[in-house]
Amino acid sequence: MARKDYLFAPKVNRVSGPASEPVTVSEAKDHCELLESDTAHDAKLTRYIAAARQRIENETSYVLMAQTYTLSFDTFPDFDKIKIPKRPVTSVASVTYYDSANVQQTLGTDVYGVDTSRMPFVYLKYNQTWPTVAEQHGGCTIQFNAGFGTADQVPSILKHLILVQVGSWFYDRGDIPDRDWSMAYDRLWRTVQDSAYP
Repeated sequence: MARKDYLFAPKVNRVSGPASEPVTVSEAKDHCELLESDTAHDAKLTRYIAAARQRIENETSYVLMAQTYTLSFDTFPDFDKIKIPKRPVTSVASVTYYDSANVQQTLGTDVYGVDTSRMPFVYLKYNQTWPTVAEQHGGCTIQFNAGFGTADQVPSILKHLILVQVGSWFYDRGDIPDRDWSMAYDRLWRTVQDSAYP
C-alpha cells in the first residue's frame, strides 16, 4: 500500500443536523394506532422518530433530511476521484487544505468538479492535479450538503422504515428481540437498493 493511500483514510463528521424529521408525531401515532388527542407518548415518539432516522442513516449511505457534513483526510490521494460516502449529495460547499507553507487554502472550482449522481464523488477536471499539501491529521476537508431535502421529498419507503422501527420500539420497549423489524427492514432495504433513488 502506497504511503499516500494509507494517509487517505477519509472520516465523515456531521456539521449540522436536520431542522426537522421526515416523519411527524401524528404519523407515528397513526401507525401505532394511537388517538391524536393522546399526548402522553408524544415525547417518547419524538425520540423514537429521531433515533429511527439515525439508525437508517448510520446503517445505510442515505441522508434523509438536509444536513451538512465534512469529509476529512490527511492528504489528497494519488487517484483523481474522491468518493463521498453519503447520498444524495446536493452540493459541495468547499474543499480546503493546508499548503506546503502550512497555510489553509480553499481549492478553486476550476480544479475540481462534483458528480452528484447515485454514487457521488469529487473529481479533478481535465489537466488538473491535486495541490501539494502539508500532511497533517484531517488537514484536507470537503464540506458538503446532503439529504433529500424536506419531508415531502423523502421516499415513502424510507419513511415507512422509520414507522416500522418506531412501532417496534413503542410496543416492545426492548423486551422482545425485534425480529419483525429486522425482517421488515431487510425486505424494504432490498427494495431500496434496487430502486432508482439517488
